[in-house]
Amino acid sequence: MLWERIYNDVRSVDDAACLFKVIADFAVQCGFDYCTYSISIPALNSKSKFFLFDNCPEKWGAEYRAANAHENDPVIRRGMKSNQPVVWSEAVFADATALWQKARQSGLNIGISVPCWSAHGVFGMLSFIRREKAISDEELQTLSTKMQVIGSLIHLSMYQLLEVEKITGMQDVTLTAREREIMLWTSEGKTAEIIGAILSISTRTVNFHISNVLTKLMAVNKVQAVMKARTLGLL
Repeated sequence: MLWERIYNDVRSVDDAACLFKVIADFAVQCGFDYCTYSISIPALNSKSKFFLFDNCPEKWGAEYRAANAHENDPVIRRGMKSNQPVVWSEAVFADATALWQKARQSGLNIGISVPCWSAHGVFGMLSFIRREKAISDEELQTLSTKMQVIGSLIHLSMYQLLEVEKITGMQDVTLTAREREIMLWTSEGKTAEIIGAILSISTRTVNFHISNVLTKLMAVNKVQAVMKARTLGLL
């Protein structure tokens, strides 16, 4: 069966490039010319690490990477807000017309993308793209299901192959039960004084634990610490 074969192909590869080729071949079977897969991995001590795999025209890929276009890519932004497929259109790229024009100049005219999520806030985006033939409503319904299944499969496999936990710096980071409890209350907007009263401990003790969390997560303040802890699955 098709799904069993793809699953076996994905699980049998041992590097990211070969894994992407399996999915790119599947995109061709689905009637598309190109495929892209991107993955954004939060890191404790730096900006998120971004990886892009694609078989698009070389010039487009080089310019996209050089411009860090993923930071303002409306398809990625939409994917981070919803689990629904994103069908490329002029309206989707309304705030990124230059990016849309460059894509079309490279023959990337018709596209559909699906978001993928996994532990530690790791986000991926799988896109199938072709030069012509708009995606009909009937094709969209079938394609969405296929891509969501394949997207989840490639995302989880990439997570392992790229050794995500080493990139995030998470392999040795843990919060104590008390630190986690205090950060949960902090995320609710409670001050150190109020948290101390709730937990029957001193304000000084609360601030001591918060300081430890900031150090562990390399955060500059409580707000950033909460965001990092949530993103990395510590809360």
